[in-house]
Amino acid sequence: MGAQVDVGNESTSRVAAGATDHDGRSGHLALENVTKRFSDFVAVENLDLAIRSGEFISLLGPSGCGKTTTLRMLGGFEEPTSGRILLDGVEITGLPPYRRDINTVFQSYALFPHLDVWENIAYGLKRKKIASSEINTRAGEVVELVGLSQFTKRKPRELSGGQQQRVALARALVNRPKVLLLDEPLSALDVKLRKQMQLELKRIQRDVGVSFVFVTHDQEEAMTMSDRVAVMSKGRLEQVGSPQEIYSRPETEFVATFLGAANLLRGTFISSSAEFWKVKLANSSEILVPATGKRDGVEVIFGVRPEKISISKPGERRLADTTNRIAGRVSQAVFFGVASQYQVVLTDGTEVSVYQQNFADGVSHVAGEEVELCWQADAAFTL
Repeated sequence: MGAQVDVGNESTSRVAAGATDHDGRSGHLALENVTKRFSDFVAVENLDLAIRSGEFISLLGPSGCGKTTTLRMLGGFEEPTSGRILLDGVEITGLPPYRRDINTVFQSYALFPHLDVWENIAYGLKRKKIASSEINTRAGEVVELVGLSQFTKRKPRELSGGQQQRVALARALVNRPKVLLLDEPLSALDVKLRKQMQLELKRIQRDVGVSFVFVTHDQEEAMTMSDRVAVMSKGRLEQVGSPQEIYSRPETEFVATFLGAANLLRGTFISSSAEFWKVKLANSSEILVPATGKRDGVEVIFGVRPEKISISKPGERRLADTTNRIAGRVSQAVFFGVASQYQVVLTDGTEVSVYQQNFADGVSHVAGEEVELCWQADAAFTL
C-alpha cells in the first residue's frame, strides 16, 4: 500500500483534464460516472465526485447508502462495474491497492498483535526495503505527530482504543500517501473519546496536508471534521458542500431531515420578488420563503430549522417586514437544561418543533398555551 502508481502501465491512462467538482475546480481524486453492482443490487449508481487536494471530505449517509462501497472502490478493494477513478489525472481503475498512492485505515484497525507500536508503524516501510535511517526518521515523525512517543514499545493489547486508532493512523501516514481513506475508524470508541479524536483527526489532517476521505453515518462527526460533506442515499449522491451549506441550504428532503432536525412545510405559491416567494399555508397564513429560481407547479416545499424559530405570546414581539409569523398552540414542552423543546400545533393540525435557549429556570411556555412562532424569511430553505 502507498506505492506510486506506475503511469507507464497499460491499465493507466493520462487524461487532458481531471474531473471538476461542483465549484468547477479540478479534482485531485475523482470518480467519474462510477456504478457498482452486486448481481441485481446496485450499490452505487452513476457517482460523480471530485475530491480536492488537501481537503477533509466525509461520505455521510445511513447504512446501505453505498458510502463504504465507494471507499473500497477508491482504495482498490472493489472494482467498479462501470465508470473510472482518477488520481491527479491518471486513471487508476483496475489497479490493486498496493499500486495506488492511497492508504486505508479500517474500522477494525487491523494491527499486528505480536508487534509493538514502533514495529507496527514501520512494518510497511520495511516491506518496501526502505533504508533503516529513513525508516527511523519517518516513523519518528508520525509517532510524534499522533502523540505516541511514550508508547512505542507497547503491544496493541496494552493500548486504549484511542491509542490503537492513532497507531493505525500513523501506520498509514508513514507511507506518505496522497490520499488517506478512513472507514468509520471512531465507531468503536466511547462518546467522550470519540469527540476528542474528532478534533485530533482534523488537527493531524491539517498538519500533514493529505486528502482525507472519511466514511461515517454520524452527522455530528461529519459536521465537526469536514471541509466538505458528500451526503449519499440509496447509492446516489444527494448533495456536496460545506457543513454550513448543507445544513443551512439543503437541496432535497432527505438531506434536510438526515442532517439535523427540520420542519418541512408545504404551501401554495402566490407571487415572487427578487429575493422571496410569497406562499400560503394550509391554515391560510401567508409567509415569505427564499426564492430558488426553480418551481414545479404551484406547490412549494420549504423548511426551517427548530432553532431558527422564536416562540412568544401572540403580539409580544415587534417584527420586521421580512419576519414570518404563524399562530399555534403548545402541545408539549420539554426542558433539556441549556434549552427547551416545544411542539406547537398550527391551526391546520401541522406540528412544528421549536428549540429555545433557556435564560431562566424551567420552560417559558406550557402545554395548552397559545403562542406565536416567528422566523426571518431568509432563515428558511426552499426545496
